[in-house]
Formats: sequence, structure tokens, C-alpha cells
Amino acid sequence: MTTKPTTVSQEQVPVHLRGSRNAFSRWLGRTVLEILGWRVEGTIPDLKRLIVIGAPHTSNWDFTLCIAMAFHMRLEVYFIGKHTLFKGPAGPIMRWLGGIPLNREASKNFVDTSIEVYANNENLILAIAPEGTRNSV
Repeated sequence: MTTKPTTVSQEQVPVHLRGSRNAFSRWLGRTVLEILGWRVEGTIPDLKRLIVIGAPHTSNWDFTLCIAMAFHMRLEVYFIGKHTLFKGPAGPIMRWLGGIPLNREASKNFVDTSIEVYANNENLILAIAPEGTRNSV
């Protein structure tokens, strides 16, 4: 006997993981997911800190789907991206979306930055793409 997966509602997200997304953001996230044929299923663990693995990272659509899911669920999700994504007018938008810039040429590497972000935030959802590239590897 198979059971149909249940769709997660934003009310099922633990309160301490909910972000400050407004009704428009939630509507936008839900609408994008519906248009692209996706739905959110499963449960959100009631933990203070989570690391979410996004794999495989083979398309820029991965980012769009992740942001849409976070908006729909009212999740405050953070991600680490290369520092060049945060230059110019895109910078404030990327930070608002939860982006944390990483300069790969500086002394800190991805692991050090991830540990620092994790240690400095009591409630945190950190989304990472373990391959770190959109190319097939």
C-alpha cells in the first residue's frame, strides 16, 4: 500500500525558522512553484539549525526553485555565493534573498565561512550546493 506524500504548509514550519516574508512573497513563491509544476512535500525538522543540500546543482533554475520554496514556506534560508554575485545593483537583492558573499581569493574558504555563519546564528537554515558549480561533475 502506498501513501500519497503530504504537501507541507507554511504553518507546519517551526516558528523559530520562519522568516519575515510578507503575503506577496508567499504568493509569489507558491505561484512560481505551481507554474513550474513543483510542490513542497515532507516535513521541516523542528531544529534550531539546518543544513539543506541542493544537489545536483546543474542549472540556474535550482536557485529560482529554492527561493520560491523559501518564500512559499516563509523560511529564512541563507546561501553562500561567489562575491561577484553581490556587486552592483544585484548586491542588495542577493543579500535580501539570504546571500552571503564568499571571495574565493581571500584567506577564508567555503568551509571556514560556513562554520562562521553556522556558529554566529542561533536559528539558521543554510542551503549549499555540494558540487559548487552548475557544470556536470
